[in-house]
Amino acid sequence: MSLAIGLSASSFFLPSQLTYLFHQNINLSHDQQNINEKQLNQAKALELPAFYQYQRHINQIGSKNWLRASRGLAKSNSAIARELGNYYQQNENFKQARLWYLQGIKLGDDSARVSLAALLIAQNKYNQALKLLQPISKNNDALLLLTKIAIYQGDSAKINLQVPLLNQFDSGQKLVREMTKYKVYDKFSKSLIQTNFFNQNKTKSCIANIQMFATNLADLNYLEQQILQFETHSLSKYLCFNNIRYISLAETQCHHKNQDTIRCNETIWREKANSFTARYIGLLLPNGGANVNSGIMYLDNKDTVDVLAHEVSHLLGFVDEYPLPLNHAKCATQQADQFSHNIAVLTSNYSGSRNEVREKVLTQIPWRHFIDEETPIMTFENGFWRLGTPSEFHDKVGLFLSDTCGRKLNESDEEITEFASFKPLNTQTQLTYFELKFPLLYQNILKRNPRQFLMPSFFYNIEAGLDMESYTEKDH
Repeated sequence: MSLAIGLSASSFFLPSQLTYLFHQNINLSHDQQNINEKQLNQAKALELPAFYQYQRHINQIGSKNWLRASRGLAKSNSAIARELGNYYQQNENFKQARLWYLQGIKLGDDSARVSLAALLIAQNKYNQALKLLQPISKNNDALLLLTKIAIYQGDSAKINLQVPLLNQFDSGQKLVREMTKYKVYDKFSKSLIQTNFFNQNKTKSCIANIQMFATNLADLNYLEQQILQFETHSLSKYLCFNNIRYISLAETQCHHKNQDTIRCNETIWREKANSFTARYIGLLLPNGGANVNSGIMYLDNKDTVDVLAHEVSHLLGFVDEYPLPLNHAKCATQQADQFSHNIAVLTSNYSGSRNEVREKVLTQIPWRHFIDEETPIMTFENGFWRLGTPSEFHDKVGLFLSDTCGRKLNESDEEITEFASFKPLNTQTQLTYFELKFPLLYQNILKRNPRQFLMPSFFYNIEAGLDMESYTEKDH
């Protein structure tokens, strides 16, 4: 009743007066403002837009008062509704972002429609985004997104139809240039010079080429940045990267889920192999666990340059120093021959003279030339020579147990390990965790004989129909 009395007939012009007052105070400093508590309460009760504008001005973005005022204005102001959508999207509250973008669309805001479509594309909801954009397909921003959807879906006919429209405005021309660069747009892609874009100044120490692919422009750009960063890594001089190329997600025929190890139908490369010259293939995908499978390298679009370097090391002949799957072929029995730069799988116990056993073992060690004669590689226990460098030599190059072929006990705890995996260093390396450094010793081992354990070409994989027979691994 008191509020009703305060807003009696004698106060008929109060709303307009309050509106004028709040507009005046928006541009004043805190010390100059002359709004009292009663006027604030009256404006709030009347839900005056000027009150909400004032609250947005004096309160920090994202605060309760700012959000409350923004919601009040967004009921009739499409720009504020879109701003709220942007705020919630930036804070990864996608449900609220979608709600306020829809409010902006309801109020006729085409920009809100574009923003929501972009959000849906980021969530791989392409059909929903298409429906949103179709009513404004002549809008430049909408055309950009429609083209990106066509790229995701591999709709080359749609892409070619949209190129003339894109060429009519600056951001569209930029997109066409990107499509041309990555061989998305057929008309111009054939004229591209086939060079090793990332390795034009590389020395002749480069021993293999890799052709990288990604499924959308954002990932193509991201992949290019990762490769440029990789150029500072010690392994980069051994691997040349061809110009990155586009492949549609549908073409890859990958069926893994979320962050499971990436697995794709690798026979698709049979018909594409004639379109490029490279020993290896690399594929960057929207999700999945990075791995290398018989000359084909898979990456997730959130993987860093450290992951890239880790995977490249496998192509060059290095093996993981964390546990491989229990059924892995390299861990099924002791090695018949050397198979990697950094891992040897050997019998644990030997009999005979020290010198004879040492020489026999060293013939199976790829890094034997880096082990000092004074550094022991075994100890005498219970009448046998037990393989492994003693702990007091932990800072030397030797034979140290690796988790690569770590054995798990069975239910009865009676499993006996007759062989084990060994590595050169007692420390963890980039082959254990990709964030760690690639050791100088490993660089020197590779430099001494870079081709010794180079992984075979992907061509042998797709022609022989290999999948899990050769080296595969999953990064965590």
